[in-house]
Amino acid sequence: MSLLQKYKDKKPEIVFEWNDAETGAEGWAVINSFAELQAGERE
Repeated sequence: MSLLQKYKDKKPEIVFEWNDAETGAEGWAVINSFAELQAGERE
């Protein structure tokens, strides 16, 4: 399997979905990976 296919087949880690009541618009923000990201302070 190619790397591209593995990427396409992987489920996103987080999906934010919203609907606007006034206009009926819908939207999504998708985060596929948090690889090597950390919260906190550096010393």
